[in-house]
Amino acid sequence: MNKDLSAFSRDSLKEVMNIGAGNAATALSQMTGTPVDITTPRLELLKVEDVTEFTGKPDTIMSVVLVKVLGDAPGVMMMMFPKESALKIAHLLMRQSHTMLDEMDRTALREVGNVLAGCCLTALSNFLKLNMIQSVPNTATDMVGALLSNVLADLGQANQEVLISEVHFHIPTLDINGGLFFIFDPKSTEKILKATEQYLPQ
Repeated sequence: MNKDLSAFSRDSLKEVMNIGAGNAATALSQMTGTPVDITTPRLELLKVEDVTEFTGKPDTIMSVVLVKVLGDAPGVMMMMFPKESALKIAHLLMRQSHTMLDEMDRTALREVGNVLAGCCLTALSNFLKLNMIQSVPNTATDMVGALLSNVLADLGQANQEVLISEVHFHIPTLDINGGLFFIFDPKSTEKILKATEQYLPQ
């Protein structure tokens, strides 16, 4: 399969992801009651084996909310927090404080992931005219490499290329940091690139 993320495709997809991320930041701001800053989205075509390095050091401990993307363009959304940030945002939403995430905290994080994934996928789905459905979120806390191993095994084989989008967000008043990563499998990547070329004027 010969795929090329042209400058046009990259800029177009970045703009759509920027709209989705902006909507997600607004939703997160409303949930936390404080302003949320976001970075400009970054998009890359990467071989499966290179994704772990893209998302961070493999031995870094992160709390992750995982949402599967179903429908016309399967993939995954991962919302990743350093442990301290995960605790802060969960405790803010649940109005409680302790040193370990409990089930109520994980429920709060799943809801955050559900809302943010929906904001981004709605923008992407409307632009690409592809049906994208999100699964029920799951949560886990582990090293980035371990968290990604099963995800990547489901997405594609070594040397296959996947499309990955990265947006980082920061809540300055609470010192909360996190990242949103969308990873689409090889077939979805091909569909997304074709749809980008088809639906935007050159």
